[in-house]
Amino acid sequence: MQRKEILKQYTFKQYQSGPYAGYWWTLYDGKKKQSKDRKKLEAKIVKLHKNKDKVKKMTFKEVFDFDQEKQVKRVTDPDKRISRENTRTRHESTFKKYIAGTALENLDISKIDDNMLEDFLTTVNDPPIKKKEMDNLYTILNQTFIRAKKLKLISVNPLEYIDMYDFKESCLDISPPGERAFTKEQLQDIYKKVRQIEES
Repeated sequence: MQRKEILKQYTFKQYQSGPYAGYWWTLYDGKKKQSKDRKKLEAKIVKLHKNKDKVKKMTFKEVFDFDQEKQVKRVTDPDKRISRENTRTRHESTFKKYIAGTALENLDISKIDDNMLEDFLTTVNDPPIKKKEMDNLYTILNQTFIRAKKLKLISVNPLEYIDMYDFKESCLDISPPGERAFTKEQLQDIYKKVRQIEES
């Protein structure tokens, strides 16, 4: 936004009497800002306004990574932390399988709406995936958006407008025997994280 456009939003007045006679002032966010020099006051208002417009941005992946790290760090009990690491490994595997490489991964999380999510889930579920996989995907999507709300990156969780029942109903009920356990890569990640915890 240009300087003139910003300043049009404010009314500048000058004290006519009292200890601040001659000073210029205006209201910014309900608080008085003042200066002897009108140009200095205008420059201050423009700077404040521009800084306010610089909203913090994070991609979906950045919020996901931040949330996963936070989930693990808050657990201090060694046994419970191992369980949390296992959960993190599953979530990262689900992310890699369904979200990595899609438009969702590196998109500013504040730009993601329910229509975009519905298209994403429709694509993911064609052909149908297992219900358990859809549950895992829903969990990491929901946790990531909840974290984004806590970080004040978004005001509404777009997943709340998605009818997950419809998606789950079209999923596969049973997993093939070979897919009912951790993969070799997942187990290696778990063992590595367990050793790190034991050595710390």
